[in-house]
Amino acid sequence: MTTGLLQQIELLFGSVGVILGLFFSFYLLFNYKNHPISGLFLGFYLLAFSIRIGKSVFHHFFTIDPVIRNYLLAVLFCVGPSLWLYTKYLHQPYIKPTVAILWHYTPFFLILPICWLIPNNPGDFSIYFALFYNAISAHMLGYCLLSIVWFYHRAKQGNYDKHEKERSWLTYFLWGNFAMLVTYILISTLIIPFYLGLSFLFSVMVILFSVMALKNPELFRMPKQKYRNSRLGDSEVIDIMQKLRAVMVDGKPYLDPSLSQAMLSEKVGVSINHLSQAINQNEGLNFSQFISKYRIDEAKNLLLANSHRHYTIATVAYESGFNSISSFNTTFKKITGTTPIAFRKSANR
Repeated sequence: MTTGLLQQIELLFGSVGVILGLFFSFYLLFNYKNHPISGLFLGFYLLAFSIRIGKSVFHHFFTIDPVIRNYLLAVLFCVGPSLWLYTKYLHQPYIKPTVAILWHYTPFFLILPICWLIPNNPGDFSIYFALFYNAISAHMLGYCLLSIVWFYHRAKQGNYDKHEKERSWLTYFLWGNFAMLVTYILISTLIIPFYLGLSFLFSVMVILFSVMALKNPELFRMPKQKYRNSRLGDSEVIDIMQKLRAVMVDGKPYLDPSLSQAMLSEKVGVSINHLSQAINQNEGLNFSQFISKYRIDEAKNLLLANSHRHYTIATVAYESGFNSISSFNTTFKKITGTTPIAFRKSANR
């Protein structure tokens, strides 16, 4: 195969990913009212990465002004935050984002006005451009790892037990992004001497995820809202959760095996329905699951504490608020993925 033909294939395949990425980003951004809020962040993510990949493809064949290249690179500061916020709000579709999320995009807003000051000429790879480039890579990879840790933490708590398709989608999507970002860093440091390799990988990801999205369209639709007719606003939900967490930390009501939703709502000072709605919308859990999470955290602390090494598993169960050993063992394994005995042994190795 001749060099010229290979370059044409590279340009064609790389362009496919860019075109698909831009198409889906515009679709999500301009139809945001018909999709969950997570779709808006996915649209920003696709737009930012498509612009970056488009720059790689066309810069390989055509000359692009250095200042414009810097602006196209700066867009990557939107990739990490958008990936993280998409991961978060996909599982919390009823929680509306606040203005505070703009802090995640602070690096982008700060670097954009000074892009023209950063040297980006062939043979002039200054320390300033190196810092700029490395900051972009670290920023994206850091947010990707944050998204993965958050996702697995939620999955470990059993929050995806009834959302198998969502869990599978995020597993492939997040690890695919991790692989792409690691490849991006390896190409940037010339460990992998294949400049268009990232465009190939991006194109493959966009195509594969497009197929998955078409097979699972419910992931991009607004789910039926359980509390559609509720008068409880988002700010009130946040306020209830703050009061609830304060009660849970200060009073530890979950240690009472007879704790009911009515008892807890009285302690928080809200109605049972509002408490249930706040927990469900903010945590994605029902009342029983929410209380179990706190009880298991308490049990883990007891199992790890040297001062309680003499406690039997039964004692730990009752001290954590459970009223039966079987219920404790079942819940502990569901949330942590292991048994209380195995957890204690692994911690004491």
